[in-house]
Amino acid sequence: MACPGRSSDVIHIYVRVENGCIAEARWLCHMCDPWMQVAGDILCHLVTQCPLKNIERLTWDDFERVLGGRSGLILEHAGAALLTLRRAVLDYEVRTRLGAWQDGQSLAEPAQRVRELGFTGPAGQQQLRHILEEAFVAFDLRVPHVKAQEWVAWGTVQDVSLTVQSLAERKLIDRVLAQGCGFPRSFHEQLAMRG
Repeated sequence: MACPGRSSDVIHIYVRVENGCIAEARWLCHMCDPWMQVAGDILCHLVTQCPLKNIERLTWDDFERVLGGRSGLILEHAGAALLTLRRAVLDYEVRTRLGAWQDGQSLAEPAQRVRELGFTGPAGQQQLRHILEEAFVAFDLRVPHVKAQEWVAWGTVQDVSLTVQSLAERKLIDRVLAQGCGFPRSFHEQLAMRG
């Protein structure tokens, strides 16, 4: 995910999921924004050994407790960290669904071609759309027909995952805001507030 306000920088989170819990979480960014790094590090601490279903229960109060007090700058960045985590979990869920379709148990690999999973032709496009829309009904996901056509023709599991993340992003942002976390302002907004 691009770091908010700094479109050339990218932030990453790695999650290892075991038995429905985040067994390990690691954060990586270019460290040009120390507050983003702190928010990411706190988030990794908070979610280690956390059941996936409990991610929505995290609030700004959890960040504040680990921080030892209130910080407006960390509050602004906690939302971006949490959104990045949510996108990573969505990626895991997409890969799980597609892997289950293929062999009933393993994660589909990001570089794996969608057609290699058995989705071919118009019937495969419909099946793929149905699986995703049913799996992510909470996000009111509607996969465009043209996307399903692209995926079946030449797309990868990663293409599917990135599109699902994009389609769900507005609802993800709303959920993060409801958890009391904010998002960093762009440099332009910060300069305007000072002037």
